Order: sequence, then structure tokens, then C-alpha cells
Amino acid sequence: MRMHKLINPNDSKVTALQSRRHTSPELIEEYAAQMAGGLQFDPCSAIETPDGHIYIWDGKHRLEAAIRTGSMLLVELEPGMERDAHWRACSANKKHGLKRSHADIQKAVQEAITLRPDKSDREIGLWVGCDHKTVGKYRDLLQTSGDIPQ
Repeated sequence: MRMHKLINPNDSKVTALQSRRHTSPELIEEYAAQMAGGLQFDPCSAIETPDGHIYIWDGKHRLEAAIRTGSMLLVELEPGMERDAHWRACSANKKHGLKRSHADIQKAVQEAITLRPDKSDREIGLWVGCDHKTVGKYRDLLQTSGDIPQ
């Protein structure tokens, strides 16, 4: 069951995840200026664990902007575990938001393979938003390095 909730972004039980290599300081500043000007953003997507910890898996730039402006942050919560949030973060921004770099896609693919090595290259490619051949390339690298079993 999903629900919307306003949260304090400085709460110690709030953690932002992302599959990007880096955040964009310019985008955070842009969002902060828009928030300070009264713009209401779409809710961030998050998992809430049974102990009340909130893992934001889509919305790190919005979270950082809310922290800078002292704004409350609207999140769409669904129940789950931290691992679920990490998995969902691998699919964030494939259709919206700041365009992902090749390094961002590489990180998302490698994390998805590590989290769900049982998934096929095609399934992970669809989830992350890249070609299955790209997934196969990174799976081979992870197997060669011993990070995942062959």
C-alpha cells in the first residue's frame, strides 16, 4: 500500500540512495531556488522499513534541495526493506530527471547484477534502461573479478 507523507529531510531515519556516480550541485541549487520560490515538486519515491527508516530511492537531488532550504519533503512511501530500495534505485531516472551518464548506467547495472544475479541480462537491461549486451559486459567483469559467482 502506497501513501504520501511530508517528511523532515534532516531526520536521522531518512537515507537517500541513488545509482548515479555523483549528484549535480547545479541541479540541487536549481531545485533549491525553485523550492524557495514556492514550487511544489512531485513526491520522491521511498521504501519505509518496518522500523520506520525511510530509504528514498528516487529523489536525491530534491532531498538535498529540501535540506538546503529547510523545506519539508513530500514522499510516496511503500513498505519494504532496504534491499528493495537499492533495487528500485537502479531503475531511477531511466525515463525522467537528469540524464544519466555512461558512468551512472554502469554503476546502476553493476549494482543491479550484484543485488539480483539470478536475473537475466535482458531483465536487468529492461529494469535499468539499457541494452542487454551492456549488462552482459558488466556481468562478465563482475564474474572475472569475483564480485559475483560465475
